[in-house]
Amino acid sequence: MTRIRVLAIIFLCCLSASAHAFERIVSLKPNITEILFALDVGDNVVGVTTYCDYPSVAKDLPRVADYIKPFAEKLITAAPDVVIGSKENTSKKAIWQIQRMGYRVELFPFTTLEETLSSIESISELVGKKQKGRKLVNAIKAALDETGTGDVVSKPKVLVVWGQRPMIVTGPGSFMDELIEAVGAVNAAGKGTMKYPHWSMENVIAANPDVIVDMSMGSEINDLGAWSKFKTVSAVKNKKIVTLDDSLFRAGPRLPEAVQALTAAVFSSPLRGED
Repeated sequence: MTRIRVLAIIFLCCLSASAHAFERIVSLKPNITEILFALDVGDNVVGVTTYCDYPSVAKDLPRVADYIKPFAEKLITAAPDVVIGSKENTSKKAIWQIQRMGYRVELFPFTTLEETLSSIESISELVGKKQKGRKLVNAIKAALDETGTGDVVSKPKVLVVWGQRPMIVTGPGSFMDELIEAVGAVNAAGKGTMKYPHWSMENVIAANPDVIVDMSMGSEINDLGAWSKFKTVSAVKNKKIVTLDDSLFRAGPRLPEAVQALTAAVFSSPLRGED
């Protein structure tokens, strides 16, 4: 066997191994942690963020990062073969520092549904679970294809709120904006240029949403009494204010469940106060 052929075989073996030889993986985002577990490589995850809480076993993994950047010392302790993160809401300086420390870093986009599906497939290829990834993507696509109700005239206006103080809503071009459209509704905050704008009381009154989906976090959870001041808004008058778990709407494997929850919130949920 010639020397060139030997080198070629070694190169191909290394290339093949790089796609599935990650015994130690660090996830820098909650949705990525969910994706990795859905791809059956959860046993290889050795570090996650302080926000990674699903599946439940992820809560017991070492916390090596917050939502924006990793903790250097804890990352060194985890000694990962690869660090997987998102291109959004990630400190570029922190990523550069991780790379300088000698760790392999792979970042994927999750801003839109198309990017999310593509990133799931790319991650599945990276960890050697291509078929599993394709199956997961097909399940999400099927859930999106099966949903949607009503015609153009009857589409309800939906306002999705991520926080009340200050009020942050889902704007146009965002991931959640696409889900609203996918279930057959209209985003009440669909005009503008910001994906997650801050809104005032006047904005809410002017938009007059038919349904308010409140996914506020922390001390604001289930604080529906805060909406009582919006007495002229249709959603308030008709008691169509629904709370949903924001973690369900991460760009990941639980999207089929998220679509069902959003559809029920918009079209099927009983009015608050009804028997």
